[in-house]
Amino acid sequence: MVMEEVTLEVTVISAEGLTVSRRPVEKNAFVRLSTDLPHQACTRPDADGGSYPRWDEKLRLPLPPVARSILVEVLCKARGSNERKVGAASVPISDFYGGVLPAGYLHCLSYRLRDSQGERNGIINLSIRVHVPRGPPPPPLLPQPETTPPPLLPQPETTPRPLWAPGGKAGGEIAIGIPVQHV
Repeated sequence: MVMEEVTLEVTVISAEGLTVSRRPVEKNAFVRLSTDLPHQACTRPDADGGSYPRWDEKLRLPLPPVARSILVEVLCKARGSNERKVGAASVPISDFYGGVLPAGYLHCLSYRLRDSQGERNGIINLSIRVHVPRGPPPPPLLPQPETTPPPLLPQPETTPRPLWAPGGKAGGEIAIGIPVQHV
């Protein structure tokens, strides 16, 4: 039986305050997402967003069972075909999957980008939805044969007897106290 993969639907919304060598990004910023080496997806370059690019682009990529985070990289195309890394963020899988919220919940997230020296370099805004494949439908319930309930028998008293009762009457048991030193 082939297991279907969990899929991520990541909407790369926008970025804020991007710089390269302490100067604002002029144009052609794009985002590359990866869960591991063979699983990557990229947005189109934003030609006129500058330091505040906007993509609003949905990307889908599989979530391998061993993945612990998604790498979000913001790059810009320089002259020729060179790509310059603007900044990156590592998004923990636990931020949007495996918690108390259902798998199809839409998470709106923002992360601080760091450049190659570890300095702050803008913010990336994303929304992430996890698509979990549905398993086969459960087998139909078999009709249960009708049976008559067993006759009610008198039950023994199961109420616990107190160790101490108000008015000084003991319940017939022994209570042991352990002294605790107060600091």
